[in-house]
Amino acid sequence: MFHNFLRRLVGLEALTAVEGPAHLIGNAALRDLRGLEALRVVESGLTLAFNADLLSLTALSALGRVGGDLMIRNNLDLISLAGVESLAVIDGDLVISSNPQLVVLGGL
Repeated sequence: MFHNFLRRLVGLEALTAVEGPAHLIGNAALRDLRGLEALRVVESGLTLAFNADLLSLTALSALGRVGGDLMIRNNLDLISLAGVESLAVIDGDLVISSNPQLVVLGGL
């Protein structure tokens, strides 16, 4: 997904798996990931990047596996990784970079 004005992920509440990659990139108005609470698996990588107002990952609390890289980068307001405590498997690289407000890695 790439959209500069995406504010909410309403309508994705029943989504439990993504068989390919999932990219949330460049959504300046997106503050949280509500709507993804049922997501358990992303098969080919998950990227959360350049979402300037993203504060929280708590909606990813059911996510247990990323079958590729997990990239969390350039999210200017992200303060915590809390919410990804159920993430048990990342089959690729874990990249966390350039999140200037991120001070708590406790979610991992």
